[in-house]
Amino acid sequence: MKILKFDILYPEFYLKEVQNQELELIRNMDLSAYIEWLYQQNMGYGDVISRGFISEGWEVLDFYNQDSVYLEKIKKKSGIKVSFFDIFFRKKRRDFFRFSLQELLGFFFSKKTKNLILNEVFIIRFIKYYNPDIIFLREPCGVRNVVFEYLKEKHFVVSLIGCNIPGLKKWQMDNSNLIFTLFPEYVKYFEANGIDSYLFEYGNFQLSEEKLEKVYDVTFVGVLGTTVQKQKTIVMDKVAHFFDFKWWGVMGNLMNDFPVLKKSWQGHAAGTKMFDIYKSSKIVLNDYPFNAKGGASNIRIKEVLSSGSLLLTRYSKDLDLLIEKKALVTFENEEQCLELIDYYLKNEIEREQIAQNGLELSKEFFDSQKIMKRVNTIILEKYNQRK
Repeated sequence: MKILKFDILYPEFYLKEVQNQELELIRNMDLSAYIEWLYQQNMGYGDVISRGFISEGWEVLDFYNQDSVYLEKIKKKSGIKVSFFDIFFRKKRRDFFRFSLQELLGFFFSKKTKNLILNEVFIIRFIKYYNPDIIFLREPCGVRNVVFEYLKEKHFVVSLIGCNIPGLKKWQMDNSNLIFTLFPEYVKYFEANGIDSYLFEYGNFQLSEEKLEKVYDVTFVGVLGTTVQKQKTIVMDKVAHFFDFKWWGVMGNLMNDFPVLKKSWQGHAAGTKMFDIYKSSKIVLNDYPFNAKGGASNIRIKEVLSSGSLLLTRYSKDLDLLIEKKALVTFENEEQCLELIDYYLKNEIEREQIAQNGLELSKEFFDSQKIMKRVNTIILEKYNQRK
């Protein structure tokens, strides 16, 4: 079984930072070594999914479309070269057919449009070259969904939606043969539209058991200062006014409205650096964007639980099991959040016991290997049914 998995490395700012730190080493890597290097950065959940596929004996190739270093290596390995002049050759012209006349004309006037067209034609040709049995899209995967419109007849296209649908640009559900989603409501919707769909839940992260000194009082890693993240931003701003709060991540265009919060920004972080921050924190905060509609489905919950530090997050009924097991602490408004931070900073023994409960429960209930075993079984079953 061959799987071509389209994924994204986020945030790109942090990716550039870690690449620059090891630039000479990276330049001399072949494609396989470079992908393994990316896995070791632990940027998101993509490496966990890929290793889950590999554990089944499947051949897996990750495709990182937004990474210029990766694209350079994949083009060198495949030997595929794309030119707009291919449009004059009958055998190659069909790869350009799905672009609108406006887009094709834009090739000559917009560098962005030019790069988009050449990049998507390369992807189509690379799929033909690699000829995977399964195309796996971890959405948003950094590639326009329209690319896969005509591929699901020859290849089995599987999508994993890791965000709300409004966060996906020009995404069409019927471009997939099978969809995994974090939201129960979506499962019902996709099934009602004739597409096989199953609920997916992020699992825990296999981190080292090394304990780090708790040098930070309260931390957060993620996006703040955008319209979508405004509720979260307001909470974090309140915290920054009253506690030694530090955060890493992407600053949105609203951040100038929150000068105290902006001052507490520490730069970009993801992967290994992020987990070290979590391990070094007494309390890690979490909240949800407004379009989550009160659902606690973000990956940060599993990341923090896996780190062995106290997670303080907004209440959601999705968290009732974790609350019952005393694996985390929840708040319902800004005032309660501030009160709980003050309490748990002063009560170390209770705080660390809850953090330990969260770590142990994470291993027991959210084993990523078991989760991927189920995903593999479903994909193989549905793939064989279609043959």
